[in-house]
Amino acid sequence: MELTCLMHLQKAISYIEENLQKPVSLDMISQAAGFSKFYFHRLFRTVIGCPPAQYVRKRRMTESIKTLLSGNSYTISDAACEAGYEYEQSYIRAFKSCFGITPARWMTEKQPLEFTERADPEKYIEAGNDSIILPPRLVIKPDTFLYGIKKWITDSENAEHSTAAGFASDFYFKEIKENTNYVYNRYIGFVSYCSRPENNMYITCGELRQKPLSVVQAGMNFISIKSGCYWEFCLITGAHPSRFTWADVNGLYEDLYSARRAKILEQKAPWHLEYVDLSNARDDYGEFRLLIPVTNFHNITSV
Repeated sequence: MELTCLMHLQKAISYIEENLQKPVSLDMISQAAGFSKFYFHRLFRTVIGCPPAQYVRKRRMTESIKTLLSGNSYTISDAACEAGYEYEQSYIRAFKSCFGITPARWMTEKQPLEFTERADPEKYIEAGNDSIILPPRLVIKPDTFLYGIKKWITDSENAEHSTAAGFASDFYFKEIKENTNYVYNRYIGFVSYCSRPENNMYITCGELRQKPLSVVQAGMNFISIKSGCYWEFCLITGAHPSRFTWADVNGLYEDLYSARRAKILEQKAPWHLEYVDLSNARDDYGEFRLLIPVTNFHNITSV
């Protein structure tokens, strides 16, 4: 049976847990997981929330604290050994770097510390084409200037022909990559809702570094969005974003629709953003995000 992304990630977590007392490197973990080093590092950091090396340090520190709390008169030296440190002073420095306090002071003051328990990739959702959907999270985005071309797209047309994906790819390679005022390697689709739910007004956009000249080019649309808060839905998949189709991202939209039906999120504006950062992309790796506004955006302007 071919292993999925989550299965590979579970192998990496198991390898780390089995070797907490031994030196481990990114090469060793990615090899154990069966990933290329770049793919593994990006996948691990996005799914788990921190780079592999940081996760390993936090797990070692967490297990060493459990040793100190066990009530068996263990010393700091014992905790250092449990965490895989040959020298007590190295452990003390690592402990302070991780928690901002020395282990001796912590044992005296018993301040609350944030533990890092073993990660559980099974809580994430597997989608088609060996993809992972992460749990939604709140993010804040600063003032945003978008500049692009408007197109009406029906759901049925998009489902059959992946119209939005083709439109976006064409715009990125012909417009964004040739204009230095765009933020390099970043694509944003502005999806505006219509009175008929099966239709959407889609503006395929680049994000501008600064506002354009007062005169907007014919056929182009400028959108200014003030800073605000969004629910972020994220899909990770084993393909470059330029090859995404509606089938690839449909699962993420279904996750969004489920959250709406369950009233888990309250959307504050009749639009959302599709967000792709191609600086993170490779032939076998891509990320696709939906940003759902939860701030009242009274100051959005469109030209």
